[in-house]
Amino acid sequence: MKLSKFERVSLIYQHMVMRDREIMRKEECDLAIEILSNGYELLYGELYGHVYDDQDVMSVDECSEVFDTLSMFEGIDSAIQDLSLDHEAFRSSKFHGYDGNNEAKFKRFAEFLMTKERRFSDLPTIQSGNLNSHMPVRARYRDMLQEWKAISAELGSSISRESLERVLDQF
Repeated sequence: MKLSKFERVSLIYQHMVMRDREIMRKEECDLAIEILSNGYELLYGELYGHVYDDQDVMSVDECSEVFDTLSMFEGIDSAIQDLSLDHEAFRSSKFHGYDGNNEAKFKRFAEFLMTKERRFSDLPTIQSGNLNSHMPVRARYRDMLQEWKAISAELGSSISRESLERVLDQF
């Protein structure tokens, strides 16, 4: 991570304020101030390693994709209940999560929405409390979502079993 002199000075002042107001431990702040003052770039990760790099930041479009996917699975769950069907008969009707290796930021955002914000918390999942699909699923979800949107535009909220199966077949 590269920081300009201005960025380092700004962070140094922030650490001084946090130290003086006892927001952080004095030792931690003094260490950060020394690292930043001397420009020890190798050690910046120790200070800010918990802050994701740009490639791991969720864009608005990526957040919307996760939100739309979870909304779709919520709609699928409602359709299954309305049609008196069983989730077990339709394995792809449950949210599988995202691949922890290849889709980690999507997995983290879905977990954040479902656990911290308590949105979609009643969504049926393949493994309770585990949103790691252990396989890439984004492309499948996008295919399902495309079919879901087409059917929803055509039929509205009342979805037939055949329409539901068309969506689930995309998985």
